[in-house]
Amino acid sequence: MNYLTKFLLAFLIASCSFFENFQNSNKSLLEGNYINKSKFNLSSINNYRRWENDEGQVYLIDNGKVFRTYGLDNNFEILNFKSFDFNDLLITPLINKNYLIKFSNPSTTYIDIKYSYRIINYDDTKLHGEIDFIVEEKYNIPLIRWVGKNYYWVKGNKVIRSQQKLTPFSKPVHIYTSKK
Repeated sequence: MNYLTKFLLAFLIASCSFFENFQNSNKSLLEGNYINKSKFNLSSINNYRRWENDEGQVYLIDNGKVFRTYGLDNNFEILNFKSFDFNDLLITPLINKNYLIKFSNPSTTYIDIKYSYRIINYDDTKLHGEIDFIVEEKYNIPLIRWVGKNYYWVKGNKVIRSQQKLTPFSKPVHIYTSKK
């Protein structure tokens, strides 16, 4: 065998081994509640869920939307947040909501935040059966000129997965619950 053939053979064996390890590591993530691949314990309080991990990070979530955090570098709170039935978007294609939000780092008072919600993917996803639709949430805080988008994967009017940017200068968090 020439060197090129040996190299390609070694590369293929290493690739198969890596892929097998990648698949096995994802199998351990199949059941549970996760934020960015970190497992969280879940408890219910009133109409929302409290997600907490061993490091003391806490996310308060109502119908998939994080509305308050504790234990992060920059915590936030959306005052008087009320979730709504995402199926309402099937009747009213655009829903707007206004709230007040404050951050801990740097510390702010409550400032205006504006949200708009719409379904961005309905027909394509319904065919696959895994989700009913995807909701896009646009947000805007005019005072600090922070705008962006979050996404919610909905099945049976429950958010089964979301991608949310919680604070300025932070990376989006990926939240999902998975069961075998």
